[in-house]
Amino acid sequence: MRSPRPWFEQSRRVRDLVAPIDHAQTHVAIACERGFLAALDGSCRTPIAGLATIAQTNLSFRGEVLTVDGKTHWTACRDI
Repeated sequence: MRSPRPWFEQSRRVRDLVAPIDHAQTHVAIACERGFLAALDGSCRTPIAGLATIAQTNLSFRGEVLTVDGKTHWTACRDI
C-alpha cells in the first residue's frame, strides 16, 4: 500500500541518507540564517544577509538589510 504522503516518505529517506554526513553545528547555523531570511521574506533577489557562526556552545548571528540601491542599511547582531 502506498503512503498517503509520498513526499514525507521521500523526505525521511533523504534525511536518513544524509544523516551520517550532517554536521550539527553547521545545521544549526544554517537554520538560523534561513529563519532570519524567512522572517523577512528574503530571497535571492532581496538585499538581506545573515551569517550565523558557532564557537563552542555559543551561537553568534549578524543580520543586515539594505535598501535596493545599497545606500542605507540596518544591522543587528546577537550572541546566544
